[in-house]
Amino acid sequence: MQRIGKLSRSLLGDGTIAATLLRTDAPAETARKRQNLTEHSASLLAEVMTVCAYFSSFLKDEKSFVSLSVRGETILSATADGKGNLVGRCEREGRVKDAVFALTRFDCGLPETGAVKLSDGEISSAFCEFFEASEQRLARAVLGERFQRGAFLCAGGIFLEALPGAKEEVFRKIAEKLPSKEELCALFEEKDPLRELFGGEILFEREIRFHCRCSRRKAALAVISLGKEDALALQRERGALEVCCPECGRNYSFSQEQIMELFKQNG
Repeated sequence: MQRIGKLSRSLLGDGTIAATLLRTDAPAETARKRQNLTEHSASLLAEVMTVCAYFSSFLKDEKSFVSLSVRGETILSATADGKGNLVGRCEREGRVKDAVFALTRFDCGLPETGAVKLSDGEISSAFCEFFEASEQRLARAVLGERFQRGAFLCAGGIFLEALPGAKEEVFRKIAEKLPSKEELCALFEEKDPLRELFGGEILFEREIRFHCRCSRRKAALAVISLGKEDALALQRERGALEVCCPECGRNYSFSQEQIMELFKQNG
């Protein structure tokens, strides 16, 4: 398994159709392991992370970011920034049918949010509906993943986007070449998947890494903010005081001795 994810983009047809391939099994596997997810939930989260990484590739600067959530019976979320840093979390496991797909862009201005409903339970369908409503342009996506011994063997997606001036007949003809979910995973084994599929030249590439800004130091600050008495009371009640990162789901555990030392060091 590759250690770093990758995004590749090329222009097709008359230069008005963009094709983007993302391989995200490396960051998705990190998210799966940290949260001990089932294959079903890990697959859904990987697809949410892949779509989020796709939208982040259009950000104007490295400090900007996008946040994508799917909320219903299941609660999934992902955040990606202009550097290619990506995190994902499954807050609650379940089905995605009738959930709400919502994207917020924080990109050099006021946040912009849009949402659609996952009527058929497919993340790819929700992406297309959202993109076509927000951008007023045609889009298609295939998302897929495969496991081996409970871990991701591959995960990612391929996206087609009609740029301004694109002809619908050209877009639909190229869209006919899109692989199935099963074929997508096999395509990842090719040296140059986009060229193999469409014959296009790669114009843009970016690495994608699982990276969360959380740390034990930040978790310790959260413990201190509780106050010594409340922190110790929660520790006695639960055996250990755990601080969970809201972005990646990582837990930081503090024992009674560690809590006492924190407050000793910080007055």
